[in-house]
Amino acid sequence: MQKNTIGIGIVGYGSIGRVHTLAYRSIPLYYGEYANSLALVGVCVRDVHRGQAAERDAGFQFYTTDYSALLAHEDINVVCICTPNDLHKSMLIEAMQAGKGFSVRSPWR
Repeated sequence: MQKNTIGIGIVGYGSIGRVHTLAYRSIPLYYGEYANSLALVGVCVRDVHRGQAAERDAGFQFYTTDYSALLAHEDINVVCICTPNDLHKSMLIEAMQAGKGFSVRSPWR
């Protein structure tokens, strides 16, 4: 991966994870060449078949069923957490401890 590339890791590849993936893939359409510095690096899923589909259909470089492995990957700079709301807090804390930027889809108040 190039030095100035922002590596994206997505946790959860259900309906919201796929929507976020589509959003990341469409950023260059809105922001032009500058946004080509984004890369869909890894996706964390519970189901191997869903991980294989994410690699094949969305172009992720790898999939894993282990959230810690996603966080440990040095090419991932930002983690987008697309899991059920009750899982967000612990994943967010782990992402921060791993030094990752993060995005959480949650209506926290």
